[in-house]
This record gives sequence, structure tokens and C-alpha cells, in this order.
Amino acid sequence: MIAVLTCWRRYLPFLCLVLAAGCSWLKDPEEPSPITPRSSIEATDGEYDDKIIIGWEAIDGASSYRIVRADTPQGTYARIDSVAGDLWCEDASVAAGVHYFYRVIGLGATGSVVDCTGFDEGFACVGSALGAARGVNASNGTSGSSIQVVWDSVSGASHYAVLRYRAIAGDYNPVGTVANATAFEDTSAAPGPYYYRISAYGDDGAEGAYSAPDTGYRAVTDREFFLQFDSTVVRSNEKFTVMGTAANEIVAGDISGTCEYHTDVYVNDVRVTITYTNYCDHYLTLDGAQVSRTDWGGNGSLSGTVRARGIYNGSVEYHLDLADKDVAVDSTSHYRICQDINNGACSNVYYCTIDR
Repeated sequence: MIAVLTCWRRYLPFLCLVLAAGCSWLKDPEEPSPITPRSSIEATDGEYDDKIIIGWEAIDGASSYRIVRADTPQGTYARIDSVAGDLWCEDASVAAGVHYFYRVIGLGATGSVVDCTGFDEGFACVGSALGAARGVNASNGTSGSSIQVVWDSVSGASHYAVLRYRAIAGDYNPVGTVANATAFEDTSAAPGPYYYRISAYGDDGAEGAYSAPDTGYRAVTDREFFLQFDSTVVRSNEKFTVMGTAANEIVAGDISGTCEYHTDVYVNDVRVTITYTNYCDHYLTLDGAQVSRTDWGGNGSLSGTVRARGIYNGSVEYHLDLADKDVAVDSTSHYRICQDINNGACSNVYYCTIDR
């Protein structure tokens, strides 16, 4: 048995969450009120000698993004790219050693501005005598205890640093150093994806340019799968602004799909259905529904099945008793968790009961 880390009142019709959005520097005819930017952005600082990679947090309500660049923080920003479905882009139209400033504008389905990021500075490094490592490849779920990273050797390199980060752009941290080899086993990786880059060093200590990143992840136990799944569900519920009311609402995933909150009120009870349709906000995509049926005292049940696919594949069935507006701690409340590693038939079933 494992402890349930989620506050399950998030799934019941008794809690209301309020979200805010904003963007102060941009004035669009359809967005006349100045508001404060709240989404972060990262541009690489000298990791490459021929490009700058820009990454940013998802913006609620945005179906596409416009990336703009200026020569100074308060200068005139011009569009360099537009993307849909990704949270990063590559700017190859840069000069080594020149600093640029980037912002990202989130656009809704109609093309109107919904929010923006602040700015971040980035630059490409002046070329190094050592070339960047090529052929970087991180393993995808082949081991439950580590991620294997391999790369091609760099002429003149005496050793390599292996760097890791949770996003494609940002402050990569070293996780190991390798001499006389072009492979590394990362045994400290937690569940979820990581991005890896390699930096080559010469005998004189001079560092070469960073390699292009590659993403990898380790396999997870059934319990770890459930916790990754559950964190995705919690984030989706936090997007609702009508939670705890009799209203209906549909919110968009940060990457794709929708999550719908629907309420049916009857004489003796209330039914809340949360339906996932190709919903993705990070690295798991959810489909299915969970349904809570409660009387006016908050007693009832939570049932349904939601399937996850992506770097981890599986399903979670809800078989929960509700008492006094919360999940009952009893011998019958449980989740039926099936991690389907190969997208085939479920071979092992993991039962998680409520144990506080």
C-alpha cells in the first residue's frame, strides 16, 4: 500500500480555483489592458557557436507561439519564428558573440494575444578549437535504474563533461565526467524526461562547444508510473476556474487536447465528470474520464478509467468511496493501475489502496 499524495478534494465539486494571466509590455488591439507577464523564458548562453535555442513555459490558452527578438531589452522586437505544439525553437540567424533578447507571445485559436513572457538574453559563443560532440543519444526506458548516454568522439578531446536539464533550454548541470570513453550511465535520474548535452575538454582544460541536446528517460515502477500520472491529473484540475460550482468548463492542454469539467445536478445527488481528450501538458497524454457521484453530504463514489500514453503508457481505474467530501479510508477504495510498457495487453496489474 502507498500513501496518496494528492488532495482528492481537487476532484470533487467542493473546491474553486482562480487563475490569473497577464502581459504588460505588449499592446494588441484585442488586448487593450496592460497586465504582468507571468511565464518564463530561457535562451542559451554560449552553449552553441552557430545558434541560440529558446525555450519557454506553456502559456494557458495559447495554441501557438510567436517568437520575437531585439538587440536591446527595450528595443524593437521583430518576429523570427512561429511554432505550434512545441515549447522551444532554434534561432540560427545569429552572429557569434552578439547578444540578443527574446520574448514569446502566446496566441489563441483565433490568433489574438492571450499572454506573453518576459525577455531573456542569449548569445552564440565564438568558435572553439574543439568541435562539439555529435551523435548524442540518451536511452528511452531501456533500464529502470539508469539512463545510458553515448556520443561520438571529438578529435583532440581528453575528457568529456555530461550535462543534464529538465528542459531543452536552461542551466544544464554536470552529472558526470568521462575520460577515454564516449558513454555514461546516469544512475541519479528520477522519473520523467531529461535533456543531455556533452562538452569536450582538451588537455589544456579548454572547453569545446556544447553538443546538441538529446532527451532520455528511465523505466519506472508501477508506483512511480501512478505518481507521474497523478501529477498530470492534478495540474489539469488546477486549470479549472469553475471547480466547486455547477458550471461547465473546457480547458486546453499545454501541448494538445482538452480537459472538460461537466456537472449534472439531481434532486438527491451531484455528478461531476472530468473528461480527457488527447490532453497533454508535458510528456504524458491522457484520454478517458473520471466520474464522482455524491449526495449533498459529500458521500458517494469516484469511478472511471483514464489512459496515459507518451514516454510511459498505462491506465488507471478509479474505485474510490467518498465520505464527507473526501476519499474514504477503507479496505475497498483502490486504484487499479496497469503499466503497459509495450502498448499491448496488460500483463501485470498493480492495486493501490488508500492508506493514510
